[in-house]
Amino acid sequence: YLPTDAKDPPTWAWSEFRGYAAEEMSKVWDVIKTSDDFHLSLAEEPGCSTLRMLLPDLSRYHDIYFITSRPGDSAKWQTEMWLQLHLGIVLPTVLISSTKGLSCKALKLDVYIDDNYDYMLDVARESPSTRGYLLDRSYNQQYLPTVLVTRVSSVGEMFDRELNNL
Repeated sequence: YLPTDAKDPPTWAWSEFRGYAAEEMSKVWDVIKTSDDFHLSLAEEPGCSTLRMLLPDLSRYHDIYFITSRPGDSAKWQTEMWLQLHLGIVLPTVLISSTKGLSCKALKLDVYIDDNYDYMLDVARESPSTRGYLLDRSYNQQYLPTVLVTRVSSVGEMFDRELNNL
């Protein structure tokens, strides 16, 4: 059993929050980058079942992209396999990029959701026509909602908001 804050640290920089040295974390990331299954073995997030239910209709009428900054030689493949196994997407479109705003702009995305506030601000700056949603998590609570970013508790809430805007 882990206390709530051990599972969900109150900051994105959880390694610093837990007191890990930069050298230690560099070694951990080196292992992750060369792992054949780190990203593939990640657990489902809350709301995954909602997304699994909605994806067939969504993908019929919309282009769906999964933009991630996951590191590693096989991160793209692992993410694609994870999406196939957990969400039933036969041919997911996964892009590896840490420039989320430019990615949204290049793809002319209408909607983007992420749990990283800095990425959401990047999307707001680089692709102002993209409606941005910050997925509410313990580690992004210190950021207040702005006119640029709407905080939502789940992917389902984002879909509800989008449907109400039609």
